[in-house]
Amino acid sequence: MPRAWESRWKDLGRLASGGQGLTYRVVASDGTSGVLKELKNNKDGQARARMRQEVASLQLLAAVNAKVPRVLETNTDLANDPTFPTLYVVTEFVDGETLEAHVIRTGGVSIDVATAIIDDISAVVEIAHKNDLLHRDLHPRNVIVRAVDPADAVIIDFGLSFNRADPGPGLTETSETFKNRFLDVPANVVVGGDRRDARSDVLALCALLHYAMTGIEPRHLHDNSGKLPHQRPGGTLRDRFGGDGRAAAFETLFSRGFAVAVENRFQTVEEFRERLQRAHSSSAAVRDPLAVAREGTERLDRLDKKTRLARFATKVQEPLNALATYVHEHEEKFGNFAIFNGPGIGDALPSQLESLGPNFAVGVRILEHEQHRYISYRYGCRGNQVVALRRAYRHDPGSGVFTPNGEWKEVEWFEGDSGPAQGVMIEDLKLALCDTFDEMIAEVEKLNDGT
Repeated sequence: MPRAWESRWKDLGRLASGGQGLTYRVVASDGTSGVLKELKNNKDGQARARMRQEVASLQLLAAVNAKVPRVLETNTDLANDPTFPTLYVVTEFVDGETLEAHVIRTGGVSIDVATAIIDDISAVVEIAHKNDLLHRDLHPRNVIVRAVDPADAVIIDFGLSFNRADPGPGLTETSETFKNRFLDVPANVVVGGDRRDARSDVLALCALLHYAMTGIEPRHLHDNSGKLPHQRPGGTLRDRFGGDGRAAAFETLFSRGFAVAVENRFQTVEEFRERLQRAHSSSAAVRDPLAVAREGTERLDRLDKKTRLARFATKVQEPLNALATYVHEHEEKFGNFAIFNGPGIGDALPSQLESLGPNFAVGVRILEHEQHRYISYRYGCRGNQVVALRRAYRHDPGSGVFTPNGEWKEVEWFEGDSGPAQGVMIEDLKLALCDTFDEMIAEVEKLNDGT
Protein backbone atom coordinates (compact mmCIF):
# COMPACT_ATOMS: atom_id res chain seq x y z
CA MET A 1 0.00 0.00 0.00
CA PRO A 2 1.47 3.38 -0.98
CA ARG A 3 2.50 5.56 1.91
CA ALA A 4 0.85 8.99 2.20
CA TRP A 5 4.03 10.89 1.44
CA GLU A 6 5.46 8.78 -1.41
CA SER A 7 3.88 10.84 -4.21
CA ARG A 8 5.85 13.91 -3.08
CA TRP A 9 9.04 12.49 -1.58
CA LYS A 10 11.48 9.89 -2.91
CA ASP A 11 12.94 7.49 -0.37
CA LEU A 12 16.77 7.54 -0.56
CA GLY A 13 17.26 4.99 2.21
CA ARG A 14 16.71 4.50 5.90
CA LEU A 15 18.84 6.55 8.28
CA ALA A 16 17.87 5.11 11.66
CA SER A 17 15.23 3.34 13.69
CA GLY A 18 14.47 5.02 16.99
CA GLY A 19 12.19 4.14 19.85
CA GLN A 20 9.15 5.78 18.26
CA GLY A 21 9.81 6.03 14.54
CA LEU A 22 11.66 5.05 11.40
CA THR A 23 13.80 7.74 9.79
CA TYR A 24 14.56 8.08 6.08
CA ARG A 25 16.59 10.43 3.90
CA VAL A 26 14.20 11.78 1.24
CA VAL A 27 14.23 14.25 -1.65
CA ALA A 28 11.36 16.15 -3.28
CA SER A 29 10.84 16.54 -7.03
CA ASP A 30 12.22 20.08 -6.85
CA GLY A 31 15.44 18.78 -5.29
CA THR A 32 14.66 19.75 -1.69
CA SER A 33 16.45 17.41 0.72
CA GLY A 34 14.63 16.25 3.79
CA VAL A 35 14.54 13.77 6.65
CA LEU A 36 11.29 11.86 7.05
CA LYS A 37 10.24 10.34 10.35
CA GLU A 38 7.40 7.84 10.27
CA LEU A 39 5.69 6.65 13.44
CA LYS A 40 6.13 2.93 14.16
CA ASN A 41 3.11 2.08 16.30
CA ASN A 42 0.25 4.12 14.94
CA LYS A 43 -2.32 2.61 17.30
CA ASP A 44 -0.44 3.79 20.39
CA GLY A 45 -2.25 6.93 21.54
CA GLN A 46 0.68 8.16 23.62
CA ALA A 47 3.12 7.74 20.71
CA ARG A 48 0.78 9.69 18.42
CA ALA A 49 0.44 12.46 20.99
CA ARG A 50 4.21 12.65 21.40
CA MET A 51 4.79 12.92 17.67
CA ARG A 52 2.22 15.68 17.41
CA GLN A 53 3.95 17.46 20.32
CA GLU A 54 7.36 17.03 18.67
CA VAL A 55 6.18 18.69 15.46
CA ALA A 56 4.46 21.49 17.38
CA SER A 57 7.70 22.10 19.33
CA LEU A 58 9.80 22.27 16.16
CA GLN A 59 7.33 24.64 14.48
CA LEU A 60 7.21 26.93 17.51
CA LEU A 61 11.00 27.07 17.84
CA ALA A 62 11.60 27.59 14.11
CA ALA A 63 9.16 30.50 14.21
CA VAL A 64 11.41 32.31 16.71
CA ASN A 65 14.60 31.51 14.72
CA ALA A 66 15.94 28.81 17.04
CA LYS A 67 18.51 26.40 15.54
CA VAL A 68 16.20 23.48 14.79
CA PRO A 69 15.28 21.84 11.47
CA ARG A 70 12.32 23.46 9.71
CA VAL A 71 9.21 21.32 9.30
CA LEU A 72 8.60 20.90 5.55
CA GLU A 73 5.54 18.67 5.66
CA THR A 74 3.54 16.72 8.24
CA ASN A 75 0.19 15.09 8.86
CA THR A 76 0.37 15.08 12.65
CA ASP A 77 -2.81 17.17 12.73
CA LEU A 78 -4.46 13.75 12.23
CA ALA A 79 -3.10 12.45 15.54
CA ASN A 80 -6.63 12.03 16.92
CA ASP A 81 -8.10 10.51 13.75
CA PRO A 82 -9.89 7.26 14.80
CA THR A 83 -8.83 5.52 11.56
CA PHE A 84 -5.21 5.70 12.72
CA PRO A 85 -3.49 6.98 9.56
CA THR A 86 0.30 6.59 9.63
CA LEU A 87 1.76 9.80 11.07
CA TYR A 88 4.88 11.30 9.58
CA VAL A 89 6.89 14.51 9.48
CA VAL A 90 9.48 15.75 6.97
CA THR A 91 12.08 18.18 8.26
CA GLU A 92 14.91 19.90 6.45
CA PHE A 93 18.09 17.86 6.01
CA VAL A 94 21.04 19.12 8.07
CA ASP A 95 24.31 18.13 6.40
CA GLY A 96 26.62 16.90 9.10
CA GLU A 97 27.06 14.16 11.68
CA THR A 98 25.74 13.55 15.16
CA LEU A 99 27.74 14.90 18.06
CA GLU A 100 28.27 11.28 19.09
CA ALA A 101 29.77 10.33 15.71
CA HIS A 102 31.89 13.49 15.65
CA VAL A 103 33.32 12.91 19.13
CA ILE A 104 33.99 9.21 18.44
CA ARG A 105 35.78 10.14 15.22
CA THR A 106 37.84 12.95 16.77
CA GLY A 107 38.25 11.60 20.30
CA GLY A 108 36.80 14.79 21.75
CA VAL A 109 36.90 18.41 20.67
CA SER A 110 38.80 21.44 21.89
CA ILE A 111 37.58 23.73 24.65
CA ASP A 112 36.76 26.39 22.04
CA VAL A 113 34.71 24.07 19.80
CA ALA A 114 32.96 22.41 22.76
CA THR A 115 31.96 25.83 24.10
CA ALA A 116 30.60 26.91 20.71
CA ILE A 117 28.61 23.68 20.25
CA ILE A 118 27.07 23.68 23.72
CA ASP A 119 26.30 27.40 23.61
CA ASP A 120 24.42 26.83 20.33
CA ILE A 121 22.42 24.01 21.90
CA SER A 122 21.88 25.99 25.11
CA ALA A 123 20.52 28.94 23.13
CA VAL A 124 17.85 26.64 21.65
CA VAL A 125 16.97 25.22 25.07
CA GLU A 126 16.82 28.73 26.52
CA ILE A 127 14.32 29.78 23.84
CA ALA A 128 12.36 26.58 24.42
CA HIS A 129 12.13 27.19 28.17
CA LYS A 130 10.99 30.76 27.62
CA ASN A 131 8.19 29.29 25.51
CA ASP A 132 7.28 26.68 28.19
CA LEU A 133 8.89 23.82 26.24
CA LEU A 134 11.07 21.19 27.90
CA HIS A 135 13.27 18.88 25.83
CA ARG A 136 13.87 16.09 28.39
CA ASP A 137 15.95 13.83 26.11
CA LEU A 138 19.15 15.69 25.25
CA HIS A 139 21.99 13.36 24.26
CA PRO A 140 24.78 13.26 21.63
CA ARG A 141 22.64 11.41 19.06
CA ASN A 142 20.05 14.21 19.10
CA VAL A 143 22.56 16.89 18.11
CA ILE A 144 23.97 17.42 14.60
CA VAL A 145 27.20 19.35 14.04
CA ARG A 146 27.28 20.80 10.55
CA ALA A 147 29.85 19.49 8.08
CA VAL A 148 30.85 23.01 7.01
CA ASP A 149 31.45 24.13 10.61
CA PRO A 150 31.69 21.57 13.45
CA ALA A 151 31.18 24.40 15.95
CA ASP A 152 27.69 25.00 14.49
CA ALA A 153 25.17 22.66 16.13
CA VAL A 154 21.46 21.87 15.69
CA ILE A 155 19.06 19.89 17.92
CA ILE A 156 17.16 17.48 15.68
CA ASP A 157 14.87 15.43 17.95
CA PHE A 158 12.13 16.71 20.24
CA GLY A 159 10.35 13.36 20.59
CA LEU A 160 10.02 13.59 24.38
CA SER A 161 9.45 17.33 24.53
CA PHE A 162 6.76 18.67 26.82
CA ASN A 163 4.77 21.90 26.62
CA ARG A 164 3.98 23.09 30.12
CA ALA A 165 1.53 25.65 28.78
CA ASP A 166 -0.42 23.03 26.77
CA PRO A 167 0.39 19.55 28.08
CA GLY A 168 -2.34 17.74 26.12
CA PRO A 169 -3.46 14.20 26.78
CA GLY A 170 -1.32 11.09 26.59
CA LEU A 171 2.07 12.66 27.37
CA THR A 172 4.47 11.54 30.10
CA GLU A 173 2.92 11.73 33.51
CA THR A 174 4.91 12.39 36.67
CA SER A 175 4.38 8.75 37.71
CA GLU A 176 6.00 7.39 34.51
CA THR A 177 9.76 6.92 34.33
CA PHE A 178 11.94 7.05 31.22
CA LYS A 179 15.67 6.42 30.88
CA ASN A 180 18.35 8.05 28.79
CA ARG A 181 21.40 5.80 28.22
CA PHE A 182 23.63 8.87 27.99
CA LEU A 183 22.69 10.16 31.45
CA ASP A 184 20.11 8.85 33.88
CA VAL A 185 18.68 12.19 35.01
CA PRO A 186 17.52 11.51 38.59
CA ALA A 187 14.18 13.29 38.16
CA ASN A 188 13.32 11.10 35.17
CA VAL A 189 14.25 7.68 36.54
CA VAL A 190 13.13 7.91 40.18
CA VAL A 191 9.50 7.08 40.86
CA GLY A 192 7.87 10.30 42.04
CA GLY A 193 10.51 12.52 40.42
CA ASP A 194 9.46 15.68 38.63
CA ARG A 195 9.53 14.81 34.91
CA ARG A 196 8.68 18.43 34.15
CA ASP A 197 11.59 20.11 35.91
CA ALA A 198 13.43 22.42 33.50
CA ARG A 199 16.63 21.98 35.52
CA SER A 200 16.95 18.46 34.12
CA ASP A 201 17.60 19.98 30.68
CA VAL A 202 20.32 22.17 32.21
CA LEU A 203 21.94 19.11 33.80
CA ALA A 204 21.91 17.39 30.39
CA LEU A 205 23.61 20.42 28.80
CA CYS A 206 26.38 20.17 31.38
CA ALA A 207 26.75 16.45 30.57
CA LEU A 208 26.93 17.19 26.82
CA LEU A 209 29.67 19.76 27.45
CA HIS A 210 31.74 17.23 29.41
CA TYR A 211 31.14 14.56 26.76
CA ALA A 212 32.21 16.87 23.92
CA MET A 213 35.48 17.60 25.72
CA THR A 214 36.34 14.10 26.96
CA GLY A 215 34.39 11.64 24.80
CA ILE A 216 33.16 9.90 27.97
CA GLU A 217 29.43 9.31 28.54
CA PRO A 218 28.55 10.08 32.16
CA ARG A 219 25.76 7.43 32.32
CA HIS A 220 25.13 8.17 36.03
CA LEU A 221 25.38 11.40 38.00
CA HIS A 222 27.72 9.76 40.52
CA ASP A 223 29.50 6.41 40.43
CA ASN A 224 29.82 3.75 43.12
CA SER A 225 32.53 5.74 44.89
CA GLY A 226 30.46 8.93 44.82
CA LYS A 227 32.55 10.65 42.16
CA LEU A 228 30.88 13.03 39.71
CA PRO A 229 31.63 12.62 35.97
CA HIS A 230 34.48 15.15 35.90
CA GLN A 231 36.16 13.58 38.95
CA ARG A 232 36.44 10.04 37.57
CA PRO A 233 39.63 8.53 36.10
CA GLY A 234 40.05 9.78 32.55
CA GLY A 235 37.24 12.28 32.95
CA THR A 236 39.16 15.15 34.51
CA LEU A 237 39.91 18.02 32.16
CA ARG A 238 43.52 18.09 33.28
CA ASP A 239 43.90 14.63 31.78
CA ARG A 240 43.07 16.15 28.39
CA PHE A 241 43.75 19.90 28.66
CA GLY A 242 46.52 20.05 31.25
CA GLY A 243 48.26 22.88 29.38
CA ASP A 244 45.18 25.07 29.15
CA GLY A 245 44.53 27.32 32.12
CA ARG A 246 40.80 27.26 31.42
CA ALA A 247 40.58 23.62 32.54
CA ALA A 248 40.33 24.66 36.20
CA ALA A 249 37.48 27.07 35.42
CA PHE A 250 35.55 24.35 33.59
CA GLU A 251 36.10 21.89 36.44
CA THR A 252 34.54 24.49 38.74
CA LEU A 253 31.61 24.72 36.32
CA PHE A 254 31.17 20.94 36.38
CA SER A 255 31.30 20.82 40.19
CA ARG A 256 28.27 23.09 40.21
CA GLY A 257 26.53 21.58 37.19
CA PHE A 258 26.77 17.96 38.39
CA ALA A 259 25.87 18.65 42.03
CA VAL A 260 23.87 15.78 43.51
CA ALA A 261 21.33 18.08 45.16
CA VAL A 262 19.26 19.74 42.43
CA GLU A 263 19.03 23.02 44.36
CA ASN A 264 22.84 23.28 44.21
CA ARG A 265 23.02 22.98 40.40
CA PHE A 266 22.52 25.70 37.82
CA GLN A 267 18.89 26.70 38.17
CA THR A 268 18.37 28.15 34.67
CA VAL A 269 19.87 27.86 31.21
CA GLU A 270 20.80 31.54 31.40
CA GLU A 271 22.86 30.91 34.54
CA PHE A 272 24.60 27.95 32.87
CA ARG A 273 25.40 29.93 29.70
CA GLU A 274 26.82 32.82 31.70
CA ARG A 275 29.15 30.46 33.57
CA LEU A 276 30.07 28.70 30.31
CA GLN A 277 31.20 31.95 28.72
CA ARG A 278 33.02 33.02 31.87
CA ALA A 279 34.96 29.74 31.95
CA HIS A 280 35.74 30.00 28.24
CA SER A 281 37.09 33.54 28.57
CA SER A 282 39.24 32.76 31.62
CA SER A 283 43.01 32.41 31.33
CA ALA A 284 43.72 30.64 28.03
CA ALA A 285 47.08 29.34 29.16
CA VAL A 286 48.71 28.39 32.46
CA ARG A 287 50.85 31.28 33.67
CA ASP A 288 53.70 30.86 36.12
CA PRO A 289 53.66 33.52 38.85
CA LEU A 290 57.39 32.98 39.41
CA ALA A 291 58.08 33.90 35.79
CA VAL A 292 55.78 36.91 35.97
CA ALA A 293 57.50 38.05 39.18
CA ARG A 294 60.99 37.67 37.66
CA GLU A 295 60.01 39.64 34.58
CA GLY A 296 58.30 42.27 36.72
CA THR A 297 61.34 42.59 38.98
CA GLU A 298 63.57 43.32 35.98
CA ARG A 299 61.13 45.93 34.71
CA LEU A 300 60.78 47.55 38.12
CA ASP A 301 64.55 47.60 38.71
CA ARG A 302 64.94 49.53 35.47
CA LEU A 303 62.34 52.05 36.67
CA ASP A 304 63.13 52.46 40.34
CA LYS A 305 66.44 51.49 41.97
CA LYS A 306 64.90 51.89 45.44
CA THR A 307 62.83 48.80 44.89
CA ARG A 308 64.46 45.81 46.58
CA LEU A 309 63.91 42.14 47.26
CA ALA A 310 61.35 41.17 49.88
CA ARG A 311 60.38 37.98 51.59
CA PHE A 312 57.03 37.05 52.89
CA ALA A 313 55.70 34.59 55.41
CA THR A 314 52.17 33.50 55.85
CA LYS A 315 50.06 31.42 58.14
CA VAL A 316 46.63 30.15 57.37
CA GLN A 317 44.21 28.04 59.25
CA GLU A 318 42.72 24.74 58.19
CA PRO A 319 41.37 23.85 55.63
CA LEU A 320 43.59 26.24 53.66
CA ASN A 321 46.88 24.39 54.23
CA ALA A 322 47.31 23.74 50.51
CA LEU A 323 47.50 27.48 49.81
CA ALA A 324 49.84 28.03 52.73
CA THR A 325 52.14 25.22 51.55
CA TYR A 326 52.39 26.77 48.11
CA VAL A 327 53.18 30.18 49.57
CA HIS A 328 55.82 28.75 51.93
CA GLU A 329 57.51 26.81 49.13
CA HIS A 330 57.90 29.95 47.01
CA GLU A 331 58.18 32.74 49.59
CA GLU A 332 61.75 33.72 48.66
CA LYS A 333 61.29 33.62 44.91
CA PHE A 334 59.06 36.56 44.03
CA GLY A 335 61.80 39.20 43.67
CA ASN A 336 60.62 42.77 44.22
CA PHE A 337 57.16 41.71 45.23
CA ALA A 338 56.51 41.43 48.94
CA ILE A 339 53.93 38.74 49.57
CA PHE A 340 52.59 38.35 53.09
CA ASN A 341 49.83 36.92 55.20
CA GLY A 342 47.15 39.59 55.36
CA PRO A 343 44.38 40.15 57.87
CA GLY A 344 41.09 38.35 57.45
CA ILE A 345 38.64 40.46 55.48
CA GLY A 346 35.08 39.91 56.67
CA ASP A 347 32.97 41.20 53.78
CA ALA A 348 29.54 39.64 53.49
CA LEU A 349 29.16 36.68 51.15
CA PRO A 350 26.47 36.42 48.44
CA SER A 351 23.04 36.23 50.10
CA GLN A 352 22.41 32.59 49.16
CA LEU A 353 25.51 31.39 51.07
CA GLU A 354 26.24 30.98 54.77
CA SER A 355 29.71 31.85 56.02
CA LEU A 356 31.75 28.80 56.98
CA GLY A 357 35.08 28.52 58.78
CA PRO A 358 38.21 30.69 58.56
CA ASN A 359 39.33 33.08 55.87
CA PHE A 360 42.75 33.63 54.36
CA ALA A 361 44.22 36.62 52.58
CA VAL A 362 47.49 37.03 50.71
CA GLY A 363 48.81 40.58 50.73
CA VAL A 364 50.93 41.83 47.85
CA ARG A 365 52.99 45.04 47.74
CA ILE A 366 56.05 46.54 46.10
CA LEU A 367 58.51 48.07 48.54
CA GLU A 368 58.89 51.86 48.35
CA HIS A 369 55.56 52.14 46.54
CA GLU A 370 52.18 52.84 48.10
CA GLN A 371 50.49 49.95 46.38
CA HIS A 372 48.84 47.24 48.39
CA ARG A 373 46.62 44.44 47.11
CA TYR A 374 44.96 41.55 48.87
CA ILE A 375 43.68 38.26 47.53
CA SER A 376 41.11 36.94 49.98
CA TYR A 377 39.73 33.40 50.18
CA ARG A 378 36.66 32.43 52.16
CA TYR A 379 34.31 29.49 52.42
CA GLY A 380 30.55 29.54 52.16
CA CYS A 381 28.02 26.73 52.29
CA ARG A 382 24.64 25.98 50.81
CA GLY A 383 22.87 22.85 51.90
CA ASN A 384 25.48 20.09 52.14
CA GLN A 385 27.88 21.75 49.70
CA VAL A 386 30.83 24.02 50.37
CA VAL A 387 32.20 26.59 47.95
CA ALA A 388 35.61 28.26 48.03
CA LEU A 389 35.41 31.94 47.02
CA ARG A 390 38.00 34.53 46.05
CA ARG A 391 37.85 38.30 45.96
CA ALA A 392 40.49 40.95 45.21
CA TYR A 393 40.90 44.12 47.27
CA ARG A 394 42.81 47.38 47.13
CA HIS A 395 44.14 48.62 50.45
CA ASP A 396 44.90 52.19 51.54
CA PRO A 397 47.66 51.94 54.18
CA GLY A 398 46.89 55.44 55.46
CA SER A 399 43.22 54.95 56.23
CA GLY A 400 43.34 51.19 56.58
CA VAL A 401 40.35 50.88 54.24
CA PHE A 402 39.92 47.77 52.06
CA THR A 403 38.04 48.41 48.81
CA PRO A 404 36.70 45.39 46.88
CA ASN A 405 38.03 45.09 43.34
CA GLY A 406 35.16 43.08 41.81
CA GLU A 407 32.72 40.55 43.21
CA TRP A 408 33.31 37.24 44.96
CA LYS A 409 34.29 34.59 42.41
CA GLU A 410 33.52 30.91 42.89
CA VAL A 411 36.69 28.80 42.83
CA GLU A 412 35.41 25.28 43.55
CA TRP A 413 32.40 23.45 44.96
CA PHE A 414 32.74 20.23 46.93
CA GLU A 415 30.96 17.99 49.38
CA GLY A 416 32.60 16.45 52.44
CA ASP A 417 36.21 15.82 51.40
CA SER A 418 37.94 19.06 50.41
CA GLY A 419 40.95 17.17 48.98
CA PRO A 420 39.87 17.38 45.31
CA ALA A 421 39.38 21.15 45.71
CA GLN A 422 42.91 21.84 46.90
CA GLY A 423 44.57 21.50 43.50
CA VAL A 424 41.98 23.78 41.91
CA MET A 425 42.53 26.39 44.65
CA ILE A 426 46.30 26.36 44.22
CA GLU A 427 45.92 26.92 40.46
CA ASP A 428 43.46 29.71 41.21
CA LEU A 429 45.93 31.41 43.57
CA LYS A 430 48.64 31.23 40.90
CA LEU A 431 46.31 32.88 38.41
CA ALA A 432 45.30 35.56 40.93
CA LEU A 433 48.96 36.33 41.74
CA CYS A 434 49.78 36.69 38.05
CA ASP A 435 46.89 39.10 37.52
CA THR A 436 47.87 41.08 40.63
CA PHE A 437 51.54 41.32 39.59
CA ASP A 438 50.51 42.54 36.13
CA GLU A 439 48.16 45.17 37.55
CA MET A 440 50.73 46.52 40.01
CA ILE A 441 53.54 46.60 37.45
CA ALA A 442 51.33 48.55 35.04
CA GLU A 443 50.50 51.13 37.70
CA VAL A 444 54.16 51.66 38.64
CA GLU A 445 55.09 52.02 34.97
CA LYS A 446 52.28 54.54 34.53
CA LEU A 447 53.50 56.58 37.52
CA ASN A 448 57.04 56.45 36.21
CA ASP A 449 55.93 57.74 32.80
CA GLY A 450 54.41 60.77 34.48
CA THR A 451 57.57 61.79 36.42
